[in-house]
Amino acid sequence: PLDWGDSSKKVQAAQAAAGTRNLDVIAAMNMKSAGKGRVKKPNFKNRAKEFYESQGMKYEHRELCLWINGAPMSCDYLGLFDGVIMEDCKEVIGIQVTSKDGATSHIRKMCSTGKCLAGNRRKNLTEWLASGKRAVIIYFYQENGAGSRWRHAEREVTMADVEAVSEGRKVYLNG
Repeated sequence: PLDWGDSSKKVQAAQAAAGTRNLDVIAAMNMKSAGKGRVKKPNFKNRAKEFYESQGMKYEHRELCLWINGAPMSCDYLGLFDGVIMEDCKEVIGIQVTSKDGATSHIRKMCSTGKCLAGNRRKNLTEWLASGKRAVIIYFYQENGAGSRWRHAEREVTMADVEAVSEGRKVYLNG
């Protein structure tokens, strides 16, 4: 079997021997759980849109997909949100959609001073919150493990989260 710690020349040699340049095929040949057996990632954005529209809110998807050097890259609106809730042609709630496992890391990322294509995330978030708008993370999870029904929960992102991240403290799902 191929050792994935090998140099790139050995990996290229294995590709040539296999007669393919598709790494999924090579991984499937060398590892029992990799490659073609992977499950397609669920699309939580459609689930979020359905949820908010069932509540009578107008959800607009705002995440962009850019092609950089031939590879797709998604860019969140203001570096923060996948979509927004509109009310009277105004943005009122910014929505970040994720799984339960990624919720706290999204909160930390939103509150970080890291730069993105839309500028400084923390600055964008503080301006968003200061203008009276809300920032919400909606996360999805399977209560009884894999194969069970998807559930969702919301977590508001507040200035207290911004302060906690800037002070190096942890953020939690329950606020």
